[in-house]
Amino acid sequence: MISLVAASTLFAVTHFEAREIRGTVSYRERSAMPIGAELYIRLDQSGGNRREMLSEVTMRTGSQQVPITFSLPFQSVALRPNDKYTVYSEIRVNGRAIYRTQQYEPVISNGRYEVNLNLIRTGASASSSAWSQVTDRDWDLYELNSRMVTLGSRPVSINFGSRTKSLSGFTGVNRFSGSYTLTGDKLNLTPGSRTMMAGSPEQARLEYDFIAMLNKADGYKLYDYDLALTFGDQTIAKFRMR
Repeated sequence: MISLVAASTLFAVTHFEAREIRGTVSYRERSAMPIGAELYIRLDQSGGNRREMLSEVTMRTGSQQVPITFSLPFQSVALRPNDKYTVYSEIRVNGRAIYRTQQYEPVISNGRYEVNLNLIRTGASASSSAWSQVTDRDWDLYELNSRMVTLGSRPVSINFGSRTKSLSGFTGVNRFSGSYTLTGDKLNLTPGSRTMMAGSPEQARLEYDFIAMLNKADGYKLYDYDLALTFGDQTIAKFRMR
């Protein structure tokens, strides 16, 4: 078994004992694990309008082939009795997901602490038909520069207007507007004006990083209900359809 060291965030204190999620990750395709692939596993905690990352791990697979056995420890003091918990996994090459879980697997709340994750090849697309599924709806940010972003009651979000090629959204502190162009699969975002509300230092930093990411992005990929903004072959932000 491969033991992984988790990066965990502590929230409320409860009486739960220390636990870990165990299981395997595999895919059905008869193909070898790509050279340089990384396995990513995440445990999420959700309740009400929020979703938070409770624990995550990233590891190089080396010469490992599926199924890969994993152990994902988490801090038991973070558990909340009324929350729901799910596990998500990806296999990445050069920062791009090539396999991922088709759905979030429920754990903990239902008494499960062992899961067998079956990944599917990502059905990423970047075409005019795919773009029509992106526009005129709100997308909530949940990962920025490979770091999880907490989905609060008013998450960081973006909306692409189809008629006027307009860009709008919320940075976590301020509303913003702008424009975009799409030529083939090349996307150019131009964030413009913002409101002038003040926030905490953490919110200000998130806003700065978010706007910088928009200026950097040059492409996109659509994965079912998830949208990824890319820079070259690198995924720099992930959004979930609201």
